[in-house]
Order: sequence, then C-alpha cells, then structure tokens
Amino acid sequence: MFLLTLTVASLVIAALMSVMAWRMAVTERRRSQARVDGLAAEIHAGQAPSFQAIAYRQDEDLDLRSGASSPAGTERELFGPVHNAAPPSRFATRLTVGALVLVGALAATVAFPAFARRTPVQDPGIAAAPSPLELVELAEERDSDTITVRGVVRNPRSGTRMDELAAVVFLFGSDGAFITSGRAIVKSVSLGPGGESPFVVAIDGAKQVGRFRVSFRTDDRVVAHVDRRVDGK
Repeated sequence: MFLLTLTVASLVIAALMSVMAWRMAVTERRRSQARVDGLAAEIHAGQAPSFQAIAYRQDEDLDLRSGASSPAGTERELFGPVHNAAPPSRFATRLTVGALVLVGALAATVAFPAFARRTPVQDPGIAAAPSPLELVELAEERDSDTITVRGVVRNPRSGTRMDELAAVVFLFGSDGAFITSGRAIVKSVSLGPGGESPFVVAIDGAKQVGRFRVSFRTDDRVVAHVDRRVDGK
C-alpha cells in the first residue's frame, strides 16, 4: 500500500513538473519570437538610402577608426551590430529530464521488488529434513508384570537410509504419570528407502501401565514418524 501511494504521488509530481517545464518552454519561445519580431520591425521601419554614382576622390577617403560616427542615423540602425536572441533557458529541459528519471526509478523499485528483497540461498551444508517414517502395524501383549509391544515400521521411498534405528516405548500410568521406558533395535539394521522392518520391545514392571507411546531414534537424534495403521489403533 505504501509503495502504491508513493508511486501515485511521484506520478502526480512528475506530471506537474512536466506541465511547468512545458509552459516555461512555451513562454521562452514566445519571448524569443517577440525579440526577433521587434528587431525585424526596427529594420523595416527605416528607409533604405538611395545609392547614386559619386565621383571618386582620394582625399575623401575616411580613416577606419573604431567608434567613428555613421554618416546617417538610418545607416547606423541598418548596419549596426545585431544582437542575437538569447538561447532558450535550459532549466525547463533539466526539470523535465529530472522528473522522468525520478518516475523511472520509482517505477523500477515497484516493478522489481526483487532488488529490495533478496531470495535466501540455502546453505548446501544444511541437509533437508528427511521424510518421516511410517508406523504401519502396532500391537501389545501383557504377561503378568511384562508388556511386549510389537509393530512394523516403514521407511518411505522419499526417505533416507536409517542405520541402527531403534524403537523406543514409553509407559504411562492411568493418571498420565510416566513410569518407565524400553528400547530395541529394529530387525533390519539398515533400513533403506521403501523398506519395512518389524520391531519388538519388551518391558518389565508394567502392572500399573495405563497407556504407552512409541517413538523411533538413531544414535544421535529422534526420527519423526506418522501413524499409517489402517485401524488407527
């Protein structure tokens, strides 16, 4: 909105400056034409002298001196120095050019905001986050004080190779309090893109368990996963 307002204001100012420059140029042309017309009127107002044959005499020669008076006032006006009309003022031209340059710069700023906002370049050293793993099967078994969690995890085709991937199970009581956890490496030590692997995690001391949660991780980080089970359980 600010750029739009600035552009409209600049265009209005440029238009006003162009009109002013045009009027000044027209006025200057009129003044120049008036000077030319005035000089022409002064020249044509005098009467041209009649030229008659005059006998030449050497003693009637006149010395060529600067500032010598003319023999007649008419000849002084006719053959006197003519002052050329002053050239048109350059102010109007400079004003017009400045207005055009200002409008062009503002238009370029609005039309090409890419000069003001640079596109961030991703550091090649920072790898893109891999696609999350997919939990496709999950089940639990209870035997006295032990709970066994079984499942199948899939690495999507767009994922990256997972080495030493482990399944981690967290146990919580009926009141939501954390009890304990256990982990186990999945059956496939190296899980490549598009591959699946089962996992089994057995944890003792699970009499008071109300619910559990499964996650996956490698040696150095937790790996995100999504639930792809058909029944959602």
